[in-house]
Amino acid sequence: MKKFKLFLIIIAIPLIPFSSYLSFAQSAAENLLENGGFEEKGERGLPRGWNVVPHHVGRGEANMDDKIVHSGKYSLRLSPNKKNTPEGFGVYIILDRSIVRGKEVTISGFGRLEGMMENDKNVATLVFKTDKANWLVVPKTVENTFIPFSKTFSVADSIPEAAILLLVGGTKGKVWFDDLSITVSQGLPAKSGPATKSITLKPSDGEYVNKINTNGWQDSAFISPDGQELFFSYLRYAQNDFMDIYQGKISERDVKIKGPIRPGSHGTMNFETYKAVRNKDGTWGKPINLNINSPYHLYSAKLSFDGNELYYALRDYPKNYGEDDIYVSKKLPDGNWGPPENLGPNINTKYREDTPCLSSDGKTLYFGRNTIGETYGWEIMVSNRVDGKWKKVERVALPVNESNLKTTANYQPFVTADGKDLYFTRIQQLYRSERRPDGTWGKPTEVFPSLPVSGHASVTADGRYLYFLTVKDKESLKRQHFTIWYAERQKKGTWGEPKPVD
Repeated sequence: MKKFKLFLIIIAIPLIPFSSYLSFAQSAAENLLENGGFEEKGERGLPRGWNVVPHHVGRGEANMDDKIVHSGKYSLRLSPNKKNTPEGFGVYIILDRSIVRGKEVTISGFGRLEGMMENDKNVATLVFKTDKANWLVVPKTVENTFIPFSKTFSVADSIPEAAILLLVGGTKGKVWFDDLSITVSQGLPAKSGPATKSITLKPSDGEYVNKINTNGWQDSAFISPDGQELFFSYLRYAQNDFMDIYQGKISERDVKIKGPIRPGSHGTMNFETYKAVRNKDGTWGKPINLNINSPYHLYSAKLSFDGNELYYALRDYPKNYGEDDIYVSKKLPDGNWGPPENLGPNINTKYREDTPCLSSDGKTLYFGRNTIGETYGWEIMVSNRVDGKWKKVERVALPVNESNLKTTANYQPFVTADGKDLYFTRIQQLYRSERRPDGTWGKPTEVFPSLPVSGHASVTADGRYLYFLTVKDKESLKRQHFTIWYAERQKKGTWGEPKPVD
């Protein structure tokens, strides 16, 4: 009989308004990996916090198993199929690199193989990438029993990212993982969260550091009702560059064109939200890092019309009901934002909710929801606030939302101050729908048919200016280099020629 080994690999995967973070304890004796026993369910049959590696979709199945476990109620089962490739099929979770860098990190757990001896290659790997790939080999002696593995690694002071992958090779059999544990031998900083700041990086120099549009990825543009503040989220890599890192095609160091590290940044591989204030001469001031940013993705921030509330999305925050949830922060007397408050189970579910937009009277909330978890499957939802509480949501009817979720996507809603127009994105094109006399929304029309990509619109309260995302030139389109543009309303009511904000 051939001998096989169970591998544990540690590799880093970058963040995406679209990845998972760990919550860490404050004591080195505690397991730093939240849900390390896979007891809490997340989306698509996976444990909470874990996702299928994007380019591995269709090459196997990942499920929570309540029949075969090492301890507790569930384990994680990975099953390859005939479509599996030498790279394997797997799932991943992102770590907060500020917690593990410069530390001695011990990773341990239990793995179990069944029916995989006929595969030609090593059949199971667990991965942690920091600035390099570290390997833990766990000897495999028999099948159908959980085998313990454990090894300690030294992590460099400066690492671009940190993440764990669980992978299975071959085309036959099954692999179970259970009771994963991550500990460090040195003291930990305080637990991170959107209301605290853990680490900050040294800002970059150069012309782009004080600008809104850079060589990186600008997203979630929102102009305040008075037109004096511009909120946007930012990641220093353009989308296609970032996805190449995310899928392991290149390393972070291979990216030749990237945006600056902005002042106050907590890391280079997660979205943070910034605010730029308009100068007296009409130009934009230096972008300011919001005080509620943290190692968790914070994006799609929009002000209430009275300026006292900020609505936004957080990804994989410990208080989330699902992968992405909608939160609100109240403005404090010093001008900063208070701690994040989850909008509750009538708004947030096990699915992904983001891109909130509040009506001018503060009584209606529009947002996007995805129940499929892929590019398609987005719908625009609406909820009413009664006596300070959000009621059960309803989906916006046809012709805004469409019937077949597997082939459609409608998201990023914005309702104008007068309530007459709904702007939204439909598969990377900006659309507008007018409110009918009966209160329903009319047939959507494209706003900028000549643009290759447009989306995430917002309009000043006076209806004069429209701000949105686009990729205008061929090079930007190639890299999915999103930047923020605006257009001014013409006398005949149409929008004028788009211009970059800076």
